[in-house]
Amino acid sequence: MTTYSRISNRLVRIQGSSPTLVYTPGEGWDLPISHYYGLVKSLTARVRIRSLPAIVPPTPSDDFPSRESRYLLARDISWKSARAHLDLLLRVPGSDWQEVVTCSIQNHESIPYYTVDLLKYLSDNVAYGLGFGVELGAKMTDVGYGLPGAEDKVLITAEVHEEAQPRPMALKQCSPMAWTVGEFRTTIAPADAERQSVLLANQGEVVCWINRGPLASPGLGLPLAPGGTLEIGPEYLGAITAIAPGGPVTIHGEVCK
Repeated sequence: MTTYSRISNRLVRIQGSSPTLVYTPGEGWDLPISHYYGLVKSLTARVRIRSLPAIVPPTPSDDFPSRESRYLLARDISWKSARAHLDLLLRVPGSDWQEVVTCSIQNHESIPYYTVDLLKYLSDNVAYGLGFGVELGAKMTDVGYGLPGAEDKVLITAEVHEEAQPRPMALKQCSPMAWTVGEFRTTIAPADAERQSVLLANQGEVVCWINRGPLASPGLGLPLAPGGTLEIGPEYLGAITAIAPGGPVTIHGEVCK
């Protein structure tokens, strides 16, 4: 089965408490596709907040000598100081948005901006997969200090590797055919850009050699044994030829467009 792939990038600003769609597999494909799959390879928030009260970092001292005490201090600054929450959301077909990740967003006025690696909160793997119809979103939540203002910026960037399976095209017409193939090369079907498939069946008693090209030769190409069938799909639209040493043999089939 043919599979298409591409790399897609997302750049989405998150404002307010209403869910904003960040990514769903399949946006922007100009092909008749039946299923999409997306692997989120990177997911980062670039944050610049000035409307919330600024975070005052502690003065370096010997009051927090251990790794545990430093961790507790960092935790308290993130989750007990002025902040808003950035929530990552997932929605599967037929359901509402569900919160899956919450990050603390704060005013670090001593630096122009900072970044948050959101992917590590979604998965311990190198990527996070989204199936067909699944949506990844985000929103802000007021936890008592207000929401970021218009001058603030929470920008989510993402790199996604996508795969898509094409929808089988409806056949407009199938023409039943029969070819007599012998020791001389016979054209089964000429090159045709509109052809969808060629189905062949060997009703004879000798092997017929099928070539995807104009130069069928004994022992080369695709052997079609007595009683066997062969289908050549839309991945090849060029000429199809055949030869059957020891023939003649009758090949029955259909050419579909």
